[in-house]
Order: sequence, then C-alpha cells, then structure tokens
Amino acid sequence: MNFDVLIIGAGPIGSSLACKLSSFGLKVALADKKTTIGKQACSGLFSRRITKYFDLEDDMIENVVEGAIFHTKSCDFEVRKGKPEALVVDRLKFDRFILKKAADSGAHTFFGARLISHVRADDSIRACIDTPKGPKEIAAKLIVGADGAASMVRQVFSLRGDLRYVNGILSYYPMKNTSPLVELYYSPGTAPGFFAWKIPRGNRTEFGLATDIRHNHLEYFRRFLKKFNLKLSGFHAHPICFGKQQSAAERVLLVGDAAAQVKPFSGGGIIYGMICVDIAAKAISYAFDKDDFTGEFLKKHYDDKWKQKLMPKIELGLGIRNTLDSLNDRELDTFFGMLNEQKGAIESLGDMDFL
Repeated sequence: MNFDVLIIGAGPIGSSLACKLSSFGLKVALADKKTTIGKQACSGLFSRRITKYFDLEDDMIENVVEGAIFHTKSCDFEVRKGKPEALVVDRLKFDRFILKKAADSGAHTFFGARLISHVRADDSIRACIDTPKGPKEIAAKLIVGADGAASMVRQVFSLRGDLRYVNGILSYYPMKNTSPLVELYYSPGTAPGFFAWKIPRGNRTEFGLATDIRHNHLEYFRRFLKKFNLKLSGFHAHPICFGKQQSAAERVLLVGDAAAQVKPFSGGGIIYGMICVDIAAKAISYAFDKDDFTGEFLKKHYDDKWKQKLMPKIELGLGIRNTLDSLNDRELDTFFGMLNEQKGAIESLGDMDFL
C-alpha cells in the first residue's frame, strides 16, 4: 500500500496532523496500536486556547475553571484569574472527535496496528505494521511519530534525546464537584518528582499524581487517596516525558509527546503539540513541493522552527521543575509563600500554556 505520509499514533496530535495533510491533498495513513481510541490516562485540562484549534461540542466540556490552589505541607497558595482560564474536557470524547475529523478528511486509518520493522528505499520508507488482519507493508515518503512518551518511532529510527520520565496515574470518583479551582499538591512525601492533583469535573472528581520513575507511583497514589478517605477502585496510568529531543531525520518527524513538546512544570502538551502540528504541516507540505525529505531540510523547516518558538519556554519550565524537585517540605512552604507575595502579578500576567 502506497501513501505520501504514514502517521503512527492517532491521538489528538496525530489525528490533527492527518486532517491538515489530507486537506492539502496528500494521501495519509493513520495507524495506532490501540483498537479503541481515547486516552483516559490524561486529565484533559486545557487552556481556553484549545478553542482556537477546535470547535468543541458542549458535551465534551465537563467544567470550566479559573485558577488553582497550590498545597504544600503547611502552605496554601491560591491563584484565581477571575475569568474562565481552562476547560476540563472529556478526553475520550475529545480524542474520538478529532479522529473522526481525520477520517472524514480522507485519512486511511489502521487500528490495533504496531510498527514492527522498516526498510529504507531510494524514494520512500517501507514500513511493516502488524494489524489484527495480519502484517501489512506500507510505503510512505515520510513517517511521522505521534505515538506518545514511549514512542516506538523514536526508538526504531534512533532519534536522540535527553528526556526525563515520570509515571502518571489517575482515577475518577462519582463525587459532584463544580469548583472553579483545580487543587495541586506538592510534597516529596506525596508525589516525589512531580505533584498530585484534584480536578473538579462537574458530576465527578478526578484524583491523580505523577512520580519520578524511581518511585512506586501506585503506592503513592493509594496513600494520596487515603487523605480523602477513598480507596483505589480503578485507575488509568501513562508515562509523561519532557526535556530535549531530536524531532527530525531523513524521512522521519516526531510531533507531540514523542518529540517532548511538553510543559515540564505541569506535564501538559496539547497546546504545544497543536502549535507544532501547524509547523509540521507547513514543513511537510514544503518538503513535497521541493521533493526534499533529507534530515537537513526537515530539521531546518520543522525541528529548528518549533524549537525556536517553544524551547525557551521548555527550558524555563525545566529550570522550575528541577528547583521544585530539589526542595524539601519546609523549602516548598517558603517557595510558595514567596509566590504568594507576588500573587497579583501572577494572576494578571501568568499564562498556563507557557510554563
């Protein structure tokens, strides 16, 4: 089977790119290892910028929030914008909504499909994907890895990176919660290497945390739930990665979490990913116009461009993340106490998408 572009990963980033490329007249294959699309192991807490990219359906939005409460062992620091700042979105519905747009645009979809091998030809990459109906060979001029933090494309094509991983885990409880504030918990004893959270989802409440991979995130999550007199009754888990990552090579691109287009402070990546989808779509279109799929061309028109836009913000986030992770409970109390003194400036100038 011959395609112009093969995208591995049918989450919102891969599906969005497939939709854009199909609209340019390119023949796109969109493959995902899952048989059912929809990422439940993601909070779906998106800034209102998401509406710049998608006209969300009303039933996708579970709540609207305008700020957060940061909890440390002995300090509570509240940031409230006084206006809608973020949308709490149902990720299952959201992911399937964007996938449908990709399919409607003409992208050919393969589910339950895993990349198992590849061979480079003069004018394409011939990829073998394992599907429920047996192996299929797909020839494409370009392969895009949009397959998340544990990207198989990144591994298979040996794209270099300096990444840090944390393990995220969350559960949903049937507790009505329409609060306009998300709650975040910082303590080495609660979530070493990251933080824990409580998200109001209207008719339900989400509890979650992430820890450095050296720690047992499931055990820390059990302890966190006990603070609310809750027992673990089911959970969704997924790795998060952030840092610096090569995202272009000959006939290969990475986008989204696979390219570490992720905020180190919070682990969120949907807006960064959508910014990079726009850059990738233009670069890929230009590559087809020039018939140039070399690593140098793709680096210049994609990797360099998105890093010029986002890497200063990612590096700032890495610095803050490293600082927070080095602090004990007493130092975290002092840190957030200092932030509280600058509360007015943070509320007026802070931007959740670029930290």
